[in-house]
Amino acid sequence: MSIQNGERLVTKQDLADMYQGILPYLGGMPEMLANKFSKGDLYSTDEKMIGQWIDGKPLYQRTIRIDNPTFDNTNKQFYVNFSNVQIDTPTAVNAYYASTGDGVLRTLETHGKISGFGVQRNTSPVPNSFYIQATESGTYSITIFVTIQYTKVNDTAISIGEAIDYSTDEKVVGTWIDSKPLYQKTVSITMPNTNSEVDLGLTGIENIVKITGTLVNNSGAVAIFNPSYGIEIITYYNTTTNRLNIAYSKSASWVHGLTAYVTIQYTKATT
Repeated sequence: MSIQNGERLVTKQDLADMYQGILPYLGGMPEMLANKFSKGDLYSTDEKMIGQWIDGKPLYQRTIRIDNPTFDNTNKQFYVNFSNVQIDTPTAVNAYYASTGDGVLRTLETHGKISGFGVQRNTSPVPNSFYIQATESGTYSITIFVTIQYTKVNDTAISIGEAIDYSTDEKVVGTWIDSKPLYQKTVSITMPNTNSEVDLGLTGIENIVKITGTLVNNSGAVAIFNPSYGIEIITYYNTTTNRLNIAYSKSASWVHGLTAYVTIQYTKATT
């Protein structure tokens, strides 16, 4: 990130130095705001506090790179261990891959031999880890980039006023390309046992910008909506009924009754 001024480009280091200079006058600053202020973007191979989850706990993010993963002969699985990180709620996982010598980045779920991936907490055989499930054992000639967001067990809620990032209340989080306010809301729902519509308590929707979701099972594993061990969950918002549609294109018996966290961004027709 850089900002143009009359003489030169302002660098990330300039922002970091300025943050250190004004911090005493602000009476301190939460780590998440310091990261946002001084770093611009928050993608790092180190753990970074990036915001706040709907329960008020700090939200962390980490990006990892995996070169040529080897899947075991027994379960055809690959794990990246988070060591001593005690994950409370895994809130998001995004993964991409590039074939060796290819350089083209693709979403991990489009790989023909990857049948599922996600984050698990306090579960065996590898607690607090990112996992990938493949259809065949052996070494895959790919590089995987995965960004994981999560809260921690031993953290408590913090207060930063109205600047909470994820909330069960409707929040203005920016502007859309038509300059209208962009709203965001996160809801916790119980997954239905058949294709259905779920009321999110939203009205006056004009454009849906983004819908993201994670599933958390009883043992603490998390998976993105699509894919999840052969289960494809399709979501879209019906602006006529003001409800979220959840459609299963494959057998999804194991997700019935599980908790899903859905974050939706949208603009309003009346704004």
